[in-house]
Amino acid sequence: MKKVLLSGIVGSLLLTSANADIVDRGVFGISLGSIKFENVDAGASVGFITKFEKNVFGDLYFGLGTNLEIFDASNVSDEDLGILADIYPIITYDITKNLSINGSYAYTAGYIGGSRTDNGFDGTTAGFGIAYKFSNGFEIEAKYKHSKLEWTNDIKFDTDRVNLAFNFRFGK
Repeated sequence: MKKVLLSGIVGSLLLTSANADIVDRGVFGISLGSIKFENVDAGASVGFITKFEKNVFGDLYFGLGTNLEIFDASNVSDEDLGILADIYPIITYDITKNLSINGSYAYTAGYIGGSRTDNGFDGTTAGFGIAYKFSNGFEIEAKYKHSKLEWTNDIKFDTDRVNLAFNFRFGK
């Protein structure tokens, strides 16, 4: 599953980059936030974001995004760090020239460090966010994501994530 996810993310990025003429705008960013697992205190996280969008009509954009998030897993397991990866379609609506809202529904896979084979999990994530563009090249975005995940040993759990992203933006 890890190879499939990684090849999907890399393939999507290469395909989108190779066809840059079909992309109206894109974002590369870094996020700071927290991840709260069910009945467990939240742990800090840092993430890396890419989004590529195409203007469909008016102020509505459709696109593809990826997120790789490294988090403090010490509240969840004996391990220090965990990782979550999302790949998702995204819909964005520009309310004004500088303010936009977005929604996404992602496939999410993750892993908490260690040598055991049952540390992996996957599932789906729904999220929404609001972004403010300060200049043509910089925006700040607040995002909330709720995930329904399952460990490889069939244990189901939910997570809630809150992130503040600092994005370099190019295009429209």
